[in-house]
Amino acid sequence: MSHLLGEDILQWGEIRFEQAPQSHLHWHTDTEYDYWSGVSVWLGVQNVTPDSALKLMPCSDRFPRTPEDFQSSGGMSMADFACDEQVLSLLRREMPDLEPRIVQPAVHDGEFLLFKGKLWHGSQNPSDTTRVAMGLRYATPDRRVRTPFTCLHPVAAPTS
Repeated sequence: MSHLLGEDILQWGEIRFEQAPQSHLHWHTDTEYDYWSGVSVWLGVQNVTPDSALKLMPCSDRFPRTPEDFQSSGGMSMADFACDEQVLSLLRREMPDLEPRIVQPAVHDGEFLLFKGKLWHGSQNPSDTTRVAMGLRYATPDRRVRTPFTCLHPVAAPTS
């Protein structure tokens, strides 16, 4: 983490994720990183298998548009970003020189992934049990960090 943020690191938040059996979480970026740079940690807690772990799109933090940008420009919804093949097709059409791809590291309970907050990510839980994970949020203490009221874009946060 110090490679991404430096030696002075602030953990400012955590989120518990429960994903229902047979469900998908659409491709997205972490809301709060619309306003400051940071790192997210995704920690497998319960019923995490390689098939239900977080999916990542390498180098997508450098894409000119986020999933939320596509949605806010009209004509697309979060549901449009639930299908991997549909998302890859859209990116190949809209950004042909980027060569987007999806990776899903083989994470189990007690293991974690660390990534830049603006990296595109999503998940699926193809199992018959609820999958539990934690999201830990980090930034540098020189940033004015505000806890979001919602995970939806744009972030709604307190003004003070």
